[in-house]
Amino acid sequence: MLAVLDTNVLVSGLARYESSVTYAVVRTMGKAWDLAITPAVFLEYEDVLHRDAVRRLTGLSMQEVKQVLDFIAQAGLQICIYYAWRPNLVDEGDNKFVDCAVTAGADYLVTGNVRHYRNSELGPFDFKVVTPREFLAVLNL
Repeated sequence: MLAVLDTNVLVSGLARYESSVTYAVVRTMGKAWDLAITPAVFLEYEDVLHRDAVRRLTGLSMQEVKQVLDFIAQAGLQICIYYAWRPNLVDEGDNKFVDCAVTAGADYLVTGNVRHYRNSELGPFDFKVVTPREFLAVLNL
C-alpha cells in the first residue's frame, strides 16, 4: 500500500506519544505501508523537523532528526513531478501532497487536516484523503 504523509502527521507521530494513532502510523512506515515522497515534500519535512519548536515537541536531537530524514530518504518511494495539479485547496501549501499522491499513484493521502481537502477538485483522482485513524483501520492495526 502506498501513501503520502502530510507533515502534521509525521510531526505528531514523532512526538513519541506511544498511545497515539499518529505514532502507530509513523512506526509502521516501510513495514505495513510504503511512503511516497517528492523533493518538495521531503524539503518540507526537513524544514519543519529542524524548527526549534518542533524539536522541543518531538524531543528529537539534531542527530535523531538526521536519522529520521535519512530513513525517509532511503525507505520512501521517490517521485519526480512533471506536472503540477492545482485542485483548488483551502491551503495552497497542501498542493505538494496532492502532486505527490497523483504522480505516485498513491492509495491514500494521510492528514490531520482532512477539512483542507474538502470541496476541492480531487474527484478524478484515485487516492483517498484520510485521517491517521482511518488509515490505521485500513491497515487493520
